Amino acid sequence: MKVQIGDAGVCRGFLPESGEVALLKACPVLVVSIPEGMREKIASLAEANGRSMTAEVVAALEQHRPDRLHAVEVFVENHRKLIEELEECREWLFHDVSRDIEKLQGQVADIDQLVRPGRYDDMK
Repeated sequence: MKVQIGDAGVCRGFLPESGEVALLKACPVLVVSIPEGMREKIASLAEANGRSMTAEVVAALEQHRPDRLHAVEVFVENHRKLIEELEECREWLFHDVSRDIEKLQGQVADIDQLVRPGRYDDMK
């Protein structure tokens, strides 16, 4: 099936409610061949998303723009850096907590030695 939209001038749109073709506004034109059955799929998606078939096709094309892909790559890279920073913080916190636990264990042993002398003599 070939869908043809007029030359750079007036675009025509199909109105599913009335089955009529309506004149829209001036816009660039592109003639596209689509596989059999694709029009119905586009129409179904457009209806589900509350937009025209043209808007549905444009939205799909927008998802594949190179600058959008670059933006996604930048987003992923920024989050990768954040994840690395969080890992560094986790390691730092773990190290500090481990050091604090050892310190507290030593203090508890010292206090316990004062309260119960000789308890740790055989552990030395």
